[in-house]
Amino acid sequence: MNIGRIGNERGVALVIALVISLAVMAMVAGMLYFTDHSTRMSGAQKMYATADEAADGAVEAVKDAINLTFWGEQPAANLFTNAAGTDDRNALVAAVLNTATPDTTTRLTLPTLGGYYTAQITLQRLFTASLPGSRLEFARSAGGAASTAVYFRITARVVGPKNTTAESSVLYRFAG
Repeated sequence: MNIGRIGNERGVALVIALVISLAVMAMVAGMLYFTDHSTRMSGAQKMYATADEAADGAVEAVKDAINLTFWGEQPAANLFTNAAGTDDRNALVAAVLNTATPDTTTRLTLPTLGGYYTAQITLQRLFTASLPGSRLEFARSAGGAASTAVYFRITARVVGPKNTTAESSVLYRFAG
């Protein structure tokens, strides 16, 4: 009986080879999926990092505009725009200097190699407070060190290519 049974096992090698090939193909497909997924995640992470840096840069641009405004200069023309795309620096200056309009929203467009990042910036003038104690500093050309500080909240929400979004919010104190 054993001799007849051995004669029936002629196709076993083919079946085993097919099963091993199927297992190897499944492992290769899994590795390709993992590689593709990792590459996509890396690209998304790079786009978010760029958007986050753009948000930080937009906040720095507003801080510079606040400093220029208090020092009697105008921010750069056509840097800050409204929703219609026209120059919005006068609204920004009004929000910095005037307590009657304590906040404003403006836009800043930042070009990059991968497309444009658009920052929607909200500037809120929070309050003014006198600085305690005496301050030993070099006198400014405008007549000495400031004795009051103006506090602002700057929020920048950046949207970039493929709807990549990042937000940065900062409390800023201008003290002359």
